Amino acid sequence: MNYDFKEIKKGEKHLEAYTFLDLYTTSDGESFQLYKKAGMRIEGIREAQDRLPSSLYIKRDDAIREVRMLQQEMNNELDRLMGQESPPVESTRVLIEDAIEVAADGLKELFQLNEKAPEKTAEVLGGIKNITESVVSKCFDDRIFLENMLTVARTDFNTFQHSIQVAMYAMVYSMHQGIVFRELQPLVLAAMMHDIGVVFLPEKTVQSTSKFSKDDYEQMQRHPKLGHEVLRDAFDDPRIARVSLEHHERLDGSGYPIGHNVLHEWSQLVGMIEVFDGMVGWRSYRAAPGPIEAIKVLVKMANNGEVSKPLVDAFCTSLVGKMIV
Repeated sequence: MNYDFKEIKKGEKHLEAYTFLDLYTTSDGESFQLYKKAGMRIEGIREAQDRLPSSLYIKRDDAIREVRMLQQEMNNELDRLMGQESPPVESTRVLIEDAIEVAADGLKELFQLNEKAPEKTAEVLGGIKNITESVVSKCFDDRIFLENMLTVARTDFNTFQHSIQVAMYAMVYSMHQGIVFRELQPLVLAAMMHDIGVVFLPEKTVQSTSKFSKDDYEQMQRHPKLGHEVLRDAFDDPRIARVSLEHHERLDGSGYPIGHNVLHEWSQLVGMIEVFDGMVGWRSYRAAPGPIEAIKVLVKMANNGEVSKPLVDAFCTSLVGKMIV
């Protein structure tokens, strides 16, 4: 596999966002040919060739620009949706299902690091996606859930996608640990809503395209408490709000916003996964170090007493079948 290129998602509503990037095709996953130059609209090429290739790619160096353009394209769509009188249930469902699909693509790459998993990858991914969508669908009668997810997406689509991915990783871990189904819904909901507090922060902080300034960092440290205040009143299960409050806390007391070290197990799990996904996922201001480097960071945090070593071991094993660093 050639890691200099990144496959794009070809959903109809996303294609226009790639007008200003070079796009490539490949037949063997190693050698890539230019399909479209930056500035050319895909629609014109498709009309000439009747259909699109099965897969399209961008250069990894363009991935940061891709994140920014997709954010703007999605914001335009979300502005339209949020102008409606009631939460658009079906549109929100499609938005979340698209995010689950993107998260599943990331999981597929991780599972391929497991020497014993490739032949079962499709089956396992299908099960994880189905269960995640089933759990999420039970939340669609909740107006607060719909409004909050749309608001997160409009505030920062990276955060929205990140929240879905954290929920998917939590699902993988839970299935590996044999957690009963009735506990999956509140856990997945807590994972999806853990960053809801960011919607109350200044937009320039949340959508920053550079490293945080001191003021931005201080602003960002407010979001766990802000999220806790919203979720405490919105959901009967107190664990959902507690995860929001504690997901940046650490077992050695070095976290924020309080700096305590008595943490709920879900808070520990979501906090650890957030660190992992923050390094695996692309951001508008930096490239993705990748899963191996992310696992190394988790191991270092465990050795320093910031996170639980058994939790790190179990999480990494649930993804790749064994500790690989």
